[in-house]
Amino acid sequence: AAFTLNLVNHVKEELSEEPAPEYQLLDADPDTDPLMQGWIVKQGGSVKNWKKRYALMRPDYSIEYYVDEPVEGKKNKLKGTIYPCGYTLEETVEDMAEEKPLVLCLAHKR
Repeated sequence: AAFTLNLVNHVKEELSEEPAPEYQLLDADPDTDPLMQGWIVKQGGSVKNWKKRYALMRPDYSIEYYVDEPVEGKKNKLKGTIYPCGYTLEETVEDMAEEKPLVLCLAHKR
């Protein structure tokens, strides 16, 4: 919950800054420490059920997610990466706000 709350606050801070910054993707160095890390619950891509994933936010603001928390000396398979550049933050998710108060929705125009 602390990771999600920090992520929500971080995104809200960035969105409230004026003027809007020019975004560009940075080269990610996999050996650098993540800005944030912790458990998230994300909706699946093709099957729309909710899955618990361990997430790492990299210095380029990409979010890598895994099935399990990393363990020293054990290979952890990357399940996916979210590149939030171009996404907008929806303030509330009506159907889940009471049940899960730290829900945030990132939306992308397609």
